[in-house]
Amino acid sequence: MASKSMGISNREKEIIGLISSGYTSREIGNHLAISKETVKSHKHSLFKKVQAKNAANLVYIVLSQGVLDY
Repeated sequence: MASKSMGISNREKEIIGLISSGYTSREIGNHLAISKETVKSHKHSLFKKVQAKNAANLVYIVLSQGVLDY
């Protein structure tokens, strides 16, 4: 079980999971029934929260910090 949250919401965790599976922002939006712009907003918030430079770095950080289990 994940040990930290880093202030990441359940919705943001869903988005990280989809990013790690290779989904684009448009595909994530379609999958979660939200707009591409909402996905981009979540991603921007996530990058700031964990100080990630890009999507790959985001996934690496949350996995290495125990936020998500894979």
